[in-house]
Amino acid sequence: MGDLSDDAKLFLSIGLDEKRAKDTTKNKELTEVLKGLIHDAGVQGGCDKGVGNALYTVATSLPADAAAHRPMIAKYIGSGQVHSSLQLKAALQFLTKKKGDKVDASEFERESGVGIVVSPEQIKDAVASVLQSKKADLAAKGWGIPIGDLLNPLREALRWADPASVKTELDRQLEANLGPKVAAAPKKAEEKKQDKKEEKHEVDTVLPVEDAALPKSVSIKIHQCESFENKRVTFSGWVHHLRAQKKIAFIELRDGTGFLQCVLAGKVASPVEAHLKRESSVRVTGTLTLPPPEKHVPGRFELQVDFWQVVGPSDADFEEKINTESDVDQLFDQRHIVLRGTHASTLMKLRSITLKCFRDHFFARHYFEVTPPTLVQTQCEGGSTLFGLDYFGEQAYLTQSSQLYLETMVPSLGDVFCIAQSYRAEKSRTRRHLSEYTHLEAERPFITFEDLLNTIEELVVDTCERIEQEAGDFIRSVNPNFK
Repeated sequence: MGDLSDDAKLFLSIGLDEKRAKDTTKNKELTEVLKGLIHDAGVQGGCDKGVGNALYTVATSLPADAAAHRPMIAKYIGSGQVHSSLQLKAALQFLTKKKGDKVDASEFERESGVGIVVSPEQIKDAVASVLQSKKADLAAKGWGIPIGDLLNPLREALRWADPASVKTELDRQLEANLGPKVAAAPKKAEEKKQDKKEEKHEVDTVLPVEDAALPKSVSIKIHQCESFENKRVTFSGWVHHLRAQKKIAFIELRDGTGFLQCVLAGKVASPVEAHLKRESSVRVTGTLTLPPPEKHVPGRFELQVDFWQVVGPSDADFEEKINTESDVDQLFDQRHIVLRGTHASTLMKLRSITLKCFRDHFFARHYFEVTPPTLVQTQCEGGSTLFGLDYFGEQAYLTQSSQLYLETMVPSLGDVFCIAQSYRAEKSRTRRHLSEYTHLEAERPFITFEDLLNTIEELVVDTCERIEQEAGDFIRSVNPNFK
């Protein structure tokens, strides 16, 4: 722990693991928010892991427009009044709806279940009431009654009760009413073998069916995993890599925000080979778990899949379109596939973040962005490098620069900039000559030459620092020697 910062040590003291503590300190805004919550909760000297995880969930889940309520919920968490996942979820939903509005403490406590204790007797009575209301179904179906038909009304009646205690009492009363479950009569060896063959053929080709008795899942993106540990969730994305074995399959799922390893076992895994290939569009549902650190998985989290479905299949000959030996022309012809690769997609993300950082630099200095046209009637620089075209009977060109349009906006808006496409009709095959490129231009009035040099230097330095802060990991993934 000697190489840890004071902030990382503080985060360790509230139960965060070392990696999460370090990752949090890389985000200055999140670090300050979490430190504020720890102070408001009064746990600067350390606390139970459950309290720390709850504070971290608040820091990452409560939107900025409800930030005024952070001290309030932190105090309730620190005092143990909001301690269960059900209470925390309800509290966050309530405060999110309130946004910046004033919150009445009694209303907050009522909506978050503060002070509510559900006794074993209450659970027992609620279960008995539900079984009484389902008496006819129980008589007709016995143990075959869908468990969801019993659990769903219990969840409504016992909103703040421990789910495990409710299920235990339900099982006890079901057995008291229906008697113990009776196993089917044993079959002969030949019948078992035949049944297995038929079952295997059916399982290998039939897609899985979702179990209605399981809790309803929440659809999220991979980057939101931190807030949904040990919860049933649904992801939609593409099969980045697929490894299917006899009784187990592994899918590395990609949704644009990250990568997630999905584990499919038993009957859920059997149809994978028949229906899934790389780049298939899928929707997977299961319980999100955090494997031990020594088990290296993409994105740290792992999904234990209990249901999946194909949204769109991929071509059977997908693997033959490009490979490591494909030439440049073939890669360009299949550019839409190349862009799905880890390296190419990382470059696209870096490009997006870079443009954002340029804009953030200008907006922070009170520039206005303008959007000049790319079809123009006059040249800005040398006429020999213009792309000409017929514009409804008149001569027009693809712009070389938006400088003239920016200059017309200066008297109106002051400091201005634009990020637009520019075109140069220069016949060359070198990498330093582009027919089309993204052009960043800016104009400032009433400045000296020294001011201009300082403006350019500040633009380069500040933007590079912003990119390093927001996308340092992306840069090092494509250039490990970056310093």
